[in-house]
Amino acid sequence: MGVAVGGVILDESLLLASNSPQHENPSLQPVADSLLRKLRHSKIPTGISYDMGLSDNKVSLLKRLATLYSFDCFILNESSVDDAKNEILLAWGDTGGSILYVVSDKKKEFFPKLSNCGWLIIVLSEFHKTYFSPMMKASEFCLAWDI
Repeated sequence: MGVAVGGVILDESLLLASNSPQHENPSLQPVADSLLRKLRHSKIPTGISYDMGLSDNKVSLLKRLATLYSFDCFILNESSVDDAKNEILLAWGDTGGSILYVVSDKKKEFFPKLSNCGWLIIVLSEFHKTYFSPMMKASEFCLAWDI
């Protein structure tokens, strides 16, 4: 039996190009626009998460994207997981399914804290070639979203 996805959280590490220096204009990963468009048309509640230490330029870009695609933006780091869960619940209400959190493997130190919140977690490697999820095959997710 499958698990219903009631919402998707995309971590900034997945959306922002890693070659953007901290203080220059940030850029997006090449596939970001396509993924964001597909999620918007899916009608699944979607949010973009970012760490509090992110530069103002990057936060501004993420907030513009969230506005453009009618998504929510959430601050999510090790010390704010419970606050973020409450904020997501307030924004989305009962989604009728689990939250799918998609993140880059650059944030490995964050995973133990997330494993306690009951979310489905997809971890993409830096080169987006290896995948992991404790609840579903990543190939099924990638086929569903065509990424």
